[in-house]
Amino acid sequence: KLDIVQWLVEHGKANVEATNKDGMTVLHYAVQGNKLDVVQWLVEHGKANVEATNKDGMTVLHYAVQGNKLDIVQWLVEHGKANVEATNKDGMTVLHYAVQGNKLDIVQWLVEHGKANVEATNKDGMTVLHYAAQENKWHVVQWLVEHGKANVEATNNYGKTVLHYAVQGNKLDVVQWLVEHGKANVETTNKDGMTALHYAVLGNKLNVIQWLVEHGKANVEATDNDGCTVLYYAAIKNKLDVVQWLVEHGAGVNATNINGKAPIN
Repeated sequence: KLDIVQWLVEHGKANVEATNKDGMTVLHYAVQGNKLDVVQWLVEHGKANVEATNKDGMTVLHYAVQGNKLDIVQWLVEHGKANVEATNKDGMTVLHYAVQGNKLDIVQWLVEHGKANVEATNKDGMTVLHYAAQENKWHVVQWLVEHGKANVEATNNYGKTVLHYAVQGNKLDVVQWLVEHGKANVETTNKDGMTALHYAVLGNKLNVIQWLVEHGKANVEATDNDGCTVLYYAAIKNKLDVVQWLVEHGAGVNATNINGKAPIN
């Protein structure tokens, strides 16, 4: 109701920066409701602050992206000069939200026109590519690497790579693409010394295990920081089919960890 908004502000002297208990401004609501005309008027005539945040630290641009409102995203950035690198309390940028929501058109626009940083990390050190891989957004993964030049070897605060997340989520198509086209290193370890193969075994992803070994040439004898092999992981998880396959493909049954325990123990 643009006419009512105009009258309340111009004649009723309503405060455009008023917030509710969650810190939501009038502009937040206008964006959330997909009211571009109201958004434009509030910013241009009501002088609404486009960088105002709610209690979660979310700007109106976060809401525009979350709601898949490309026209509002474009207007806020181009005319409202909204900050595309604004982060919420978890360190999530608007690009994180676009990727998380699988909104490829918004991802593309933010990177190409908004110049959003594809390597920006949240508080856990996760890039947008981590999120794309974790949530099986194959087309987003592909675009971010090929056009956004996202780093496939980026690690979060725990040393987990994009490939680790793809494996952990049992995303075989993403795993294959990252290794074959993104040239992801299958032997990169997290802070505990776990490789992608450790994650695949831990999650009982036999199809991913087979592909990593047969096509990705993953090392079946790789050990974590405690000296535990992938076979040890399979044994303690009681994954007989995985144990059998690993042994048949070269995993040693007598390798011991730092406590002297072998898979057979």
